[in-house]
Amino acid sequence: PGPAVSPPRGAHLNRDPVADAARQAANAEGRVVSQLNVGAVKPLEVLNFEDFASRSVVGDNLEGHELLQHAWLKAHGFSNRRLDTMASKLNPVIALPRDPTHLQVNSLQAASGDFALETAMQNIERNAAVLLEAGIQAHVVDDLRARAILHGRRLKVIP
Repeated sequence: PGPAVSPPRGAHLNRDPVADAARQAANAEGRVVSQLNVGAVKPLEVLNFEDFASRSVVGDNLEGHELLQHAWLKAHGFSNRRLDTMASKLNPVIALPRDPTHLQVNSLQAASGDFALETAMQNIERNAAVLLEAGIQAHVVDDLRARAILHGRRLKVIP
């Protein structure tokens, strides 16, 4: 046998071609799918609500938090209950620990104003500011914000 050859830097040794094909198909349909979309949801992971719901583990203390609030989607006729429409299923969320993080975020969110009169973009921006105020790292909030804006564009509520 010849000398051992190392894989190129950044190469993945254990790629799953079926999972890769599923991610490519989902991305082509406009779904936001993480390259690490396997296993249980991790704290501060950004993913869509459908993936969050399917990968959540009972007792993990994680809750999904949207920047484009489900209540906004409901008030504007895009959804009646969670996961009933693609607008709800594909809404990007961040996995927040319930106690204390998500409870703090919900409290700040409630104190920040009435979502019903906001545009989708105003709702996203207000909720991004709330996450930053709660101490969520800016790069994580920026990722969630970009995905929420893209989702709003696909819903045709953001130009």
